[in-house]
Amino acid sequence: MPNFIDQMEGRVFDAQIAKLTRVTGKTPNVAFLREMYYRVKEQYAQELENRKIRLRALDGARLDEIVAYVFYYHAFHTSHLPPELISRIEGEEKYRAMLVQDVAVYIVINEHLNVEKFSNTSAYSPEIAAYNMACSYSLFILGSFSGQDRRMNGINNLFKKALVTVKSVINLLAAGNSCDAVILWRHLHELECVLITLNTKGEELFFFFF
Repeated sequence: MPNFIDQMEGRVFDAQIAKLTRVTGKTPNVAFLREMYYRVKEQYAQELENRKIRLRALDGARLDEIVAYVFYYHAFHTSHLPPELISRIEGEEKYRAMLVQDVAVYIVINEHLNVEKFSNTSAYSPEIAAYNMACSYSLFILGSFSGQDRRMNGINNLFKKALVTVKSVINLLAAGNSCDAVILWRHLHELECVLITLNTKGEELFFFFF
């Protein structure tokens, strides 16, 4: 019988696969991904040792992140193929070994060799969380609107794009990426100009735009 830690790991794997299946609309071969997950975990530890990387507490890649790396790597390489070919590829050791090696290296480099940015706030800080909450609730309300009015639907979509952009700007600032946030803020300003123009001009301009 699996111990408690193994049971929790299995639940994390199942929950992440269910989430990724839901958000991508893809139905993967779970048994294949599970096997690759455990092999990637072993190779990940080996890659850390090869590069003499010693992890501090909480610095290791999360289990759900490893599952996501495996899921999207496999989806990238096979989503354009017919099911019978995907099944054949999943059985080839050459492909399996390539997936395990590539994903383990991706994780090590992306999660442990990147430059750590310093910030005096985070997505969990009240000021950031409050902004995100306001944007998320506004997106929820806008998403509940429905109708056949083409103009209102178009304006609604632009407002939703603007709110998603606001959330991205906030999260970039919270992560210490101020330069990236400024670049994205310019896109937000462009959306503002489009909204002002479309709401102050006639129907002809609006329908030309959409």
